Amino acid sequence: MDASAPHDPHRDRAGLDRRNDAPHDPRLRRHFSAVVAKHAGRLRPADYNVPAADIAAYVASAVSVEDPNGKHAPLVWVGLRRTGDLMWITMRVPSVRALRGVKLASTLLFENFDDQVNIVQTTYDGHRHSMLFTAGDGHQLKPIP
Repeated sequence: MDASAPHDPHRDRAGLDRRNDAPHDPRLRRHFSAVVAKHAGRLRPADYNVPAADIAAYVASAVSVEDPNGKHAPLVWVGLRRTGDLMWITMRVPSVRALRGVKLASTLLFENFDDQVNIVQTTYDGHRHSMLFTAGDGHQLKPIP
C-alpha cells in the first residue's frame, strides 16, 4: 500500500458499488487488492488482480446482513464486474425473502482508512435502496429504508 498517496473517500467508495471519478487511478486497485490479499493471508499480486474467491471472502467478512428475526443471513457470491476503476461486487442473500426488517452493516476498508465511506445498494422486487456507511458507524447494523 502506498502511504504517500492521500486517501480520498469520494474516489474510494466501497461496498457493493465501488467508484472512481478519475479516468484511471491505479491506487484504488492497489489499495483494494492489498486489503483483500492480506485478508486471505497472501501477498498482494504484482498486477493487483486478486482471485474472485478472495474478494468474496473479504466482502462476506465485512458486510453483515441480519434477517427480520435477528439471525445472520449469509451472503452468496454472484460476480464482479470492472470497467476501468469502477468495480461492482454483486452478492445475494438467498435466505431473505423481503427487505422489511432486514438490517445490514458494511465495514469494507474501515481497517485501513478512518475516512472511508461505503455505499451499499440493495435491490429487491425492482426497488433499489442506497445506504451510506462510515467508519464512525463501526459494525452498527442499519435497517434498509
